[in-house]
Amino acid sequence: EGFGGADALRSLAFGRNQWPSDPPQFKAVALRYVAMLLQLGAKLMEAIARGLDLPADHFTPSMDRSFWILRTIYYPQQAGPEAPGQ
Repeated sequence: EGFGGADALRSLAFGRNQWPSDPPQFKAVALRYVAMLLQLGAKLMEAIARGLDLPADHFTPSMDRSFWILRTIYYPQQAGPEAPGQ
């Protein structure tokens, strides 16, 4: 309860994404990447189901709400070339 309860935690987990304005194409590229990862996850779940002798879509009903977090960290451009072994 010290953090505001389940509703407060849910709003942190399912809140709106914050997108940087620079580079301008960042949001579109990131969303395309996430879509590809979700497709990969669905294919992996199909493979797991088949490996368990279940129908390929056995886990599909359990995958109706996607929860993903993509965090990027900004590192400033290096002033010079990389050092040996870096």
